[in-house]
Amino acid sequence: MATRNTIRSARLKQARRKMFKMRFIIAGVLVLVALTGLVSFARLDALTIKEVRVEASETFPKEEALAFVESVLNESYWWFFPKRNALVYPEQFLVRALAEEFPRSESVTLHKEGFEALSITFKERKPFVLWCTGAQEERTRIDGERATDTPSIAAERCYFSDEQGFIF
Repeated sequence: MATRNTIRSARLKQARRKMFKMRFIIAGVLVLVALTGLVSFARLDALTIKEVRVEASETFPKEEALAFVESVLNESYWWFFPKRNALVYPEQFLVRALAEEFPRSESVTLHKEGFEALSITFKERKPFVLWCTGAQEERTRIDGERATDTPSIAAERCYFSDEQGFIF
């Protein structure tokens, strides 16, 4: 009788292993199908941001801001999910990065217009003070003697400051 139980348990063990392998393979295939579906859904044309608009004053570098946003949106999460997808685009990252990249802006707001357009609005800082620095050099005459008039400022660099003292 002992041999009969060992034969049955060996067959049962083999059957369980076979069933475990089949379940493992089926689960792996289902995970791959789910991931493929997610990637395909993330790349749907209807969910892709196609247009980026930058709204700011005339003196703001709109082209640079647009190029910066486009470079971020052309990247992907883990090489599969595009950041250009309107459901998962990096809104908070873009706000922080744009505020850091363009210190002239007081605030940056992003607004999705449907699933295909992204509008970025920059509110610029208002200049309160103009501060200029430069190297002073004395004027000399052609014959090499010093001139007695006031020194001129060469290579002048000017900065604005807002009411809180932020220099831009």
